[in-house]
This record gives sequence, structure tokens and C-alpha cells, in this order.
Amino acid sequence: MKRADKAKDDYGTISRVYHLVDVVLEGCRNGMTRALQRRELSRVLDVGCGTGTQVVKLRAAGLRAVGIDISAAMLCRARARERAGTSSFVLGDALRLPFPDQAFDALVFSFALHEKPHPQRLAMLAEGRRVLNSGGLVVVLDYVRPNDRRARLAAGFLACIERMAGRVHYRAFRDYMQRGAADGVLTAAGLRLMSRTLWLQGTVGLFEGRWETPSSG
Repeated sequence: MKRADKAKDDYGTISRVYHLVDVVLEGCRNGMTRALQRRELSRVLDVGCGTGTQVVKLRAAGLRAVGIDISAAMLCRARARERAGTSSFVLGDALRLPFPDQAFDALVFSFALHEKPHPQRLAMLAEGRRVLNSGGLVVVLDYVRPNDRRARLAAGFLACIERMAGRVHYRAFRDYMQRGAADGVLTAAGLRLMSRTLWLQGTVGLFEGRWETPSSG
């Protein structure tokens, strides 16, 4: 697999309009911040942090948050939002996190799982588990399977957006949904899900979970 600094930056175009996505997700991101504050956790890693909105919110709330992303274009916009002298963002690969074992109290994945092939999703979660403290919290914001008419209509609209992201991306999205979306993927990764809050007409879930034991390495 290509290194982060060698890979073609597939997110260069979307990084220019990602602020529009952040407007839609504002409530979800505030909910994620509250969830981490409530657990009184300090060191947080946002895996696939994009343009850094969640990291900025977490740091404003007093948490020591760090974001990592494989896209230099996304991180360029994230770093433009930082205060002088801070260093909250790292260019790197979620499959090979440049952090020591058990370095964080919590992990955040915001829409980072549905766009990857299933083996890569599980590998990302496993690598995240390595850098998470024993008993640390995992907070995931991603699509869920719709369970009523209103949610199915909204999900159909979101599926059209996912299709626009390209054939490879859409194939991963469809596979993710067929595997039970966030509920199925997180359970397959061995997480014990502790809470599930629905957003955006029941199409997006905010999950809190834990692994019962630390990574075996």
C-alpha cells in the first residue's frame, strides 16, 4: 500500500467544499464532543480527521485531541484553522499509525469506515485498538441501515451522493451497508457497543463502544 506522502490525493477536490458537509454534520459533531466530555477523557485521536472540524471542537472543549489523515489537501485546510504554535494534525496512514501502543484514551472515526473495503476497515480498527488504552473509548459516526420509510428516503438521497464520489467509493459503501452498516462492522471488529444515537432522519448513528481487552499486538 502506498505511503501517505506518496499516495495520490483523492480528496484534493472535495477538500474545497467539505465545509458544506460540516454544516450538515454540526449537530452530530457537537454530540460527539459531549460524549467524550461526559466520559472525562483527555487524549483523543481522530482517525481520518479530514479538514479538522472535530479536532478543533474537541480542543476547544479542553481535550488533547490529535487528528491524522492521509490527505495533504485536507490537512492543509485543517492546519489553517489552528492557532499559532499548536500542532494538532499529522499526515499519516490509518493502517500504520505513527503513535506508540496505548497512547490515547479515546478514538474517533467520523465517516472513515464506510468508504474503505471491508478488510481495510477492520485493519484500521485493529490499528486503532493498538494505540488505545486498555478500556479506552471508541466513538464512531457513520451510516446505519434505515428502519423506516423516512429514513429510507433520506438514505436513498445519501446513496446518490456516495455514487457521485466514484465507482470504487460507491462499491465500498454498498458493501458496508450490506454488512449491516456501522452496527455490523463494529460488532465484527469485536467492539462491545454501549450506546447508539441516531441523527439525520435515522440515517447516521453515533456509537460509543469498547474493546474488553487491549490489543494482542
